[in-house]
Amino acid sequence: MASLIETKVLSFGANGDGLVLIKDKPAYIPETVPGDTLRLRYDDSRHVELIDILAPSPDRSPLSVPFSGVAVAARCRPPPVRPCWTGRSGWFSMP
Repeated sequence: MASLIETKVLSFGANGDGLVLIKDKPAYIPETVPGDTLRLRYDDSRHVELIDILAPSPDRSPLSVPFSGVAVAARCRPPPVRPCWTGRSGWFSMP
């Protein structure tokens, strides 16, 4: 049977998810930051679902939550490097 709980995010987990304690056991909630007050639904099988952020953390900013997906991977990729022949001195990389 599912239950509702209101709790506060304590810290970040290893993957950047918010860490909360439910019945003294850790649960990781994506897209939350320490200080957020949450309403969660959980069941006996330890499935946890975020229902609402009741009070956002004062530390929350538009960039607080890590990005995911292909668009971010493309932004984080270094610019391509073109090899160039310099003649006598050999090869070097040129942006």
